Amino acid sequence: MKKQPRVGIYFRTNHLNNMATLHHLEVYAKERELEPIIFLDIDSGVEQRQSLNHLLNQVRNQKVDIIITYSLSDFSRKTSELYSILC
Repeated sequence: MKKQPRVGIYFRTNHLNNMATLHHLEVYAKERELEPIIFLDIDSGVEQRQSLNHLLNQVRNQKVDIIITYSLSDFSRKTSELYSILC
């Protein structure tokens, strides 16, 4: 039996009104028969993103195989910051 990939959905918003986008990401994963873990941050600034840090730790510890996000800007809007987060 093929091992199911472990999927994390990361979503960052500053408004709870944007939760429909998160729902669409969940539907996307479930349509592909994936059971995602949700990592949600409702604030800004890299230092304040506890869920992002938790997700990255899960990836480093091989507990998450795939990350789904709406936009790379959810990680950071600065290229140098994005590079340091993902590398």
